[in-house]
Formats: sequence, structure tokens, C-alpha cells
Amino acid sequence: MRVIKCVGGMRRNKCEGRMRRNTWEGGMRRNTWEGGMRRNTWEGGMRRNTCEGGMRRNTWEGGMRRNTWEGGMRRNTWEGRM
Repeated sequence: MRVIKCVGGMRRNKCEGRMRRNTWEGGMRRNTWEGGMRRNTWEGGMRRNTCEGGMRRNTWEGGMRRNTWEGGMRRNTWEGRM
């Protein structure tokens, strides 16, 4: 997904490492960030309902993604500095 292309390292470590350990990567990440927060809020709620549904097309892909993340933040901060 091009949304978190820059955060590919974090995403890979969290997605691959969530079933790695039983506490932080397995339990906490899966139940809170990966499982609860990410799926219910970011991936589940925000991404599907807001990001992919409304925010993604109107704000994320349209405004935020191109103007801020890909346009400003991505090129100037992530890809620019790093």
C-alpha cells in the first residue's frame, strides 16, 4: 500500500513482529496497536471508513497525502532528509 510506503520499516516490524513475541510484539501490539488501535481505528475504522472511504480520497490521497505526506512531509522530511 502506498499509504504507509515511507513507514515500511515500522509497518514491517509491527506486522511481522506482532506474532513474534507474546507480550510486546505479540500481545500488546496485537491487542493495542496492531489489533485494537490499528485495526479498529487506523486500519479498521479510520482507514476503511475515513482514510479509504472519505478521508483517503478527499483528504488523505487528495489533500493530505499529496500536499502534506507525499508532497511536503515525505519529500522534505522522510525522503528528503533520510
